[in-house]
Amino acid sequence: MFRGNSPSMSGRPAEATPGNNDGPSARVEPKSGKGVKRFSASVCMRGHYSDRLLELSRRTGGQGEKFCSECGAPVIEACPQCKARLFGSYEGFPANEPEKFCFNCGAPYPWADRDALIMQLRNQLEFEPGLDDADRLELIEQLAVLSRPDEDEKRRVRAGERVKQLAPKGWAVAQPILTSLLSAELRMKLGLPPG
Repeated sequence: MFRGNSPSMSGRPAEATPGNNDGPSARVEPKSGKGVKRFSASVCMRGHYSDRLLELSRRTGGQGEKFCSECGAPVIEACPQCKARLFGSYEGFPANEPEKFCFNCGAPYPWADRDALIMQLRNQLEFEPGLDDADRLELIEQLAVLSRPDEDEKRRVRAGERVKQLAPKGWAVAQPILTSLLSAELRMKLGLPPG
């Protein structure tokens, strides 16, 4: 993971160094060995870019938006969990849509869709230490049943109970995502917080 440091005196985006997260742009090292500058971004809580080139806007006197001009949602410039900055465009290449997960802590951003949340849930549960291959495969199957909203509720409850047995530590860590994916009734049946 490469993170940026402070802007240079010239006002250009600074090159990133490993382990430093207090600056606006990053230098990503592709296989060619030549660095590519990447700018910070501001994004609304619904996933609309407010600014893909935050440093350039600020250099020209622009003020960061507090609310999205497209939908009115609050705008953020850093991960709500770990405060690592959000990434936008690479120099010379516009960003199409913001990333769904934080590069630093792995948390889903507020605009992550259902599929992204399910992938994060799978990541938290499937990679629990101590799971053998057979349990890991069963966990994947049970997560598929649990995460399908059109599945029979009794099957989803059984799948949730089995996931809890297979990966108890992961189940505890995954509760915030489960709370956002499951209905109130299903959460109650699985012993999860109400929401």
